Amino acid sequence: MAISIELVDALKRCLRAQGLTYRELAARLRLSEAAVKRMFSLRAMSLQRLEQVCDALDIGLAELSAEAGRGRSAMAELDEAQERALANDPRLLLALFLTVNRWRQDDVLAHFDFDVAQWTGLLAHLDRLGIIELQPGNRARLLTARNFRWRAGGPMERYFRRTLLGDYFADPFDGEQDVLLLLSGSLSIDGVRQL
Repeated sequence: MAISIELVDALKRCLRAQGLTYRELAARLRLSEAAVKRMFSLRAMSLQRLEQVCDALDIGLAELSAEAGRGRSAMAELDEAQERALANDPRLLLALFLTVNRWRQDDVLAHFDFDVAQWTGLLAHLDRLGIIELQPGNRARLLTARNFRWRAGGPMERYFRRTLLGDYFADPFDGEQDVLLLLSGSLSIDGVRQL
């Protein structure tokens, strides 16, 4: 397979992993949705356009090249052992949350009580678990889909129900920027699937 086709296929996987549509990518690139669809369907784009798409997805060309070489889809769900490790270590769970949301090391260190060695250790642990691929400069490539699911009845769901649910709803939500909204409504089966 030609390298350009592999790169474009890798970009498609990155789009899916981030949950982005062609329309959203088009907005970021200031192009029409039709132009983006054509670019991907023809699997043809200039190096300059490739760099623009990578910038819009916040990935480097080296990261894209590595993804093209792997040619595998991102995990949609973690396994039992991965979830158990996260449920047993709140700092590791926080590291995953920050990584999934593309926090850079400088921002993490500025906002949380980690030093470089601790942050590196957490990322290395996520790498050993097979959830991320640790890259130079403590950058992380997710091996999961950005919107992966927790296992039904799995360790994270049990942890949430046992530990976090009560804490969350115990809060009085009376701060200046707090609000608790409980809404009721009715959804069709298709609406439930979309939600």
